[in-house]
Amino acid sequence: MKKYHMPKSHPIYFEGDISIEENNPFGIFEAEITAPDNLDIPILQLRFKSENGVKTISPLGKWTSWYFSKELENLKKFGYSYQIKRGYIFEPKYIFRGFVDFLYDLKVKSARKSANYTISKMLLNSLYGRLGMNPKIENHIILPSEQAKKYYNLEPDIIPLKNGKELISFYKKSIFEGSENLNYLLNISVPISTAVTSYGRMYMSEFKLMFKNLGITLFYSDTDNLDIDQELDQKYIGRELGELKWEHTFDK
Repeated sequence: MKKYHMPKSHPIYFEGDISIEENNPFGIFEAEITAPDNLDIPILQLRFKSENGVKTISPLGKWTSWYFSKELENLKKFGYSYQIKRGYIFEPKYIFRGFVDFLYDLKVKSARKSANYTISKMLLNSLYGRLGMNPKIENHIILPSEQAKKYYNLEPDIIPLKNGKELISFYKKSIFEGSENLNYLLNISVPISTAVTSYGRMYMSEFKLMFKNLGITLFYSDTDNLDIDQELDQKYIGRELGELKWEHTFDK
């Protein structure tokens, strides 16, 4: 969030392959992806609807989906190719440097388990997820069973508490629903959340490329985590911002 450009300003919609006319376009694009068939560890993820529900997979072959432009550019190092179909371009800006510097400094200077440490850590870790929050906000109330019936028309989730009361969870129309400024009023920016997680996957992809050359087996990874069968070189381990942290060693 500190180091890289984030999508800013109102999006501009386009159709066709914008990379033909513009060098390094910045935005969120729908693209047809072609992955090389010989990849041991595919790096690009896809939300896939299967018979057993929606799953996140890292496929080979061809498919079309939406991705952040920088993650598409990163694919070239791994032999992928892509063609942009349409999308939205944004102005690239550094928007979180002051935010990250202030809170990280507060975290470093605060005693562990203190309020300042916990709050600064939570704000640093949760901001990008907060920006990607669903604008439909769920409501929860506990009511006597008779009073709860008036909410049944909202198709709620109902949990009987076995004491004459029920926990009712439902979505109701926001007072801002239908407004063009809904996302602004709720402080939501899906493009920013998309960019942050994409940059995380790009960082992890560098290790995946390195592991293959070093004979290291990768069992699992996500946007900020790696599970491998050997100790990682200590030059990648540390307590500074952006460095990896050793978590656990398992016997099996």
